[in-house]
Amino acid sequence: MGTRDNLLGVSYSFRMRQSFDLPPNGVAFSPNRGYSMMNGFPPVLSFRSTFMALLVAGLVLFLVTHLIRPFAPGLRAAGIARIGKPGWMTLHGLASLASLAMIVCGFVMARDSGGEMLYTPPTFMAHIALTLMLIASICFVAGLLPAGHIRTRLKFPVLVSVKIWALAHLLANGESYSVLLFVTILAWAVVLRISLKKRIASGETLLPVFVSARYDIMAAAAGLVLYLAIVLKLHEWLIGVSPMA
Repeated sequence: MGTRDNLLGVSYSFRMRQSFDLPPNGVAFSPNRGYSMMNGFPPVLSFRSTFMALLVAGLVLFLVTHLIRPFAPGLRAAGIARIGKPGWMTLHGLASLASLAMIVCGFVMARDSGGEMLYTPPTFMAHIALTLMLIASICFVAGLLPAGHIRTRLKFPVLVSVKIWALAHLLANGESYSVLLFVTILAWAVVLRISLKKRIASGETLLPVFVSARYDIMAAAAGLVLYLAIVLKLHEWLIGVSPMA
């Protein structure tokens, strides 16, 4: 009986050590109970899932706030009728800021916790992405100036710049959080462009009218300055990663 009790004691002691000994990452794992919360640190995977959920929630809120006008004009009209246009614009602005904050926080934290690589872009894709970003910068500035040839040809150059920006980042980044963000933004820009085409046909939106070619020169010059600022400093300062690295 003593021998049996001794054997049971050894077996029980071994099972306890097997269940609660901590591996190097500080997270206990039990074959029977999975990860243990005994030392207060949940698995990294759960953190990563939380950060991705925050990113997804921010993207959903972004899509809702930025697609109400083309897809739910009645809801927008009812909101304006109830709280007035200034109130509606304030609410819309706050929701947009909240979505932006959620996207940025979710993206940065998901990146810092490490994400699954969905694909590994070849090195030369980074050079293509940098070239596309120069074009995107010029298009973006052209959309802010009176119409030159660039704006009249592209119709909505700011939207074009967003699509180029998203595509460039998809070519150079294969992490799950990057793909999620840039695919969503690219899809939103495509859907919005289709909506704008319908609004042009109905006369709700007017196309830009050519003013002068000098605005193309200004767009190219200012776009180059913006591009250099982003590549050399702003991207690393805001995002924490240098495009030239």
